[in-house]
Amino acid sequence: MNYLTGVTNTYKIVRCKQYRGVCFLKPAKIILCSLLTLIVTASVGGYITVTRLEKNDSPDNGAAAGSAAETARPSVTEKADESTGAATPPASESASARPEKSTAAPASTTKKPAAQEEPDYGYPGLKPVIVNLGESDWNLLLVNRHYKLPDSFNVSLAPAVSGYDPAGYTQYERNYLNTRRLDARVSPHYTAMFNAAEEDGITLLPYSGYRGIQTQKTNFENKINYYKNQGYSAAQATRLAAEIILPPGCSEHNAGLAMDICNTKFDFQYSKEYKWLLEHAADYGFILRYPQDKEKITELTFEPWHWRYVGVEHAKAIKEGGLCLEEYLKAR
Repeated sequence: MNYLTGVTNTYKIVRCKQYRGVCFLKPAKIILCSLLTLIVTASVGGYITVTRLEKNDSPDNGAAAGSAAETARPSVTEKADESTGAATPPASESASARPEKSTAAPASTTKKPAAQEEPDYGYPGLKPVIVNLGESDWNLLLVNRHYKLPDSFNVSLAPAVSGYDPAGYTQYERNYLNTRRLDARVSPHYTAMFNAAEEDGITLLPYSGYRGIQTQKTNFENKINYYKNQGYSAAQATRLAAEIILPPGCSEHNAGLAMDICNTKFDFQYSKEYKWLLEHAADYGFILRYPQDKEKITELTFEPWHWRYVGVEHAKAIKEGGLCLEEYLKAR
């Protein structure tokens, strides 16, 4: 449709019924009709153009429009999870990212932190087993951080030194002589050694003999707390404490088989009492239980004051062989 066609049609529209020919309108009316025709023509042409564009005449433009629409409209599969607020990926994306399920049972990856593991025997890192008590070799009973007395352990006690003359001792010494005890089967041997040393001008003061489980527990845990206060973890503090004080039930003191003599100071190794014991203790059935050169085996620091009863025969064999009790029992 063009301009001339519009004018021609306009003339046809205004044809007068009373005349058989075309009515010749005044010039103003003709101009008005022409303008009206132009407006109608432009409107119809614009409508056709818009319609063609909407019919996706151009493939490239149509694809771009589609992509824009998909980007603007959220996918149903990407709806946010209401419980976490996180978007859930589309099913196809999840399937490609997720590995195929194995038919084998997955290995457990759950492991308790160290600071949160159930401690053995009440103390982390310690796993002592209960010793078997034999009546025939009771004097060779081995207790240490690996072996402990049964909870039902019972021992008959007697004063470590009996029959002494109180007049020859200070009140301080009498306090120890009157209160320190040992297994009743060991006490006579310690008394004999005590009396023999007295004849040589040596007083083997019984400083600490039998010790109850509760007392041992208190001493051990006090040492653990000492190390924990220095910044060590519970496991580290327990290990360090066990190198100095044995845990409850793991000490020879709990069995009444050992005596700390005179004191528990390291300078005791330079005393005349220590020298006498090195020379004569085996004759009465006692051994230096924790020698300085056996620390890696006994797992306890050198204790010059700690003497253990094993019997005369065994004590002499241990002394002559330069052994500790662990080595001696292993060799038997």
